[in-house]
Amino acid sequence: MSTKGQAIAVRLAKLVWFIFVAIVATYVAIYVYTKNGIGGFFLGLVVGALGGAMYASRPSFGRYLYARLGPGSPGQCLRHMFSRAFGASDFTRFWQYWNPFLGYFLGYFCYAPLRRFAPRPLCLIVTFALNGLLFHDLIYLWPFGMAMSHGLPFPVFTLALVTNAIIVVAAERHRFTLAHLSLHMRIACHLLAFFGPFAFSVGILLLTRI
Repeated sequence: MSTKGQAIAVRLAKLVWFIFVAIVATYVAIYVYTKNGIGGFFLGLVVGALGGAMYASRPSFGRYLYARLGPGSPGQCLRHMFSRAFGASDFTRFWQYWNPFLGYFLGYFCYAPLRRFAPRPLCLIVTFALNGLLFHDLIYLWPFGMAMSHGLPFPVFTLALVTNAIIVVAAERHRFTLAHLSLHMRIACHLLAFFGPFAFSVGILLLTRI
């Protein structure tokens, strides 16, 4: 990636991070405000301040992206993401290549801090759960009244990604690998592991509506 491209990527990373912090702070503030009054807004400000401070202590997104997908234009990096993720030799490597934008933030601001005092399986499950809740359910479904069950929001993506995390943990524990399979078989396995949990989660949602 060129120097100009890295600079743009860093700026985008900063923008996405601060948007994420704003979303979290807003939800925390609203929730706590409804319970404890104005104290919720101060808690939201604390979350935002901590998020900004944490960002400064991490490596740049440009370097992270280069390490994951290598050099190239945005279009080339996108192709690298798909080819490396679906051609990966195991499920862990799939998620290392998939969606580096979220991977960067979740890896450094969720997984890494948790890993200091918690075992890897728990850190993975919590990180995937927050990914589903903050970056999917709260953005794509719940604000539009989708995925509702008896008037309550159902965590479709959260449940799906937790299931993804369990698959990764189980595969690591049993040393399951796709290295001996052809590229087409690897793609099929990754597609099944990727979309299977989502279909499972949607099925649970439909059952709750009966």
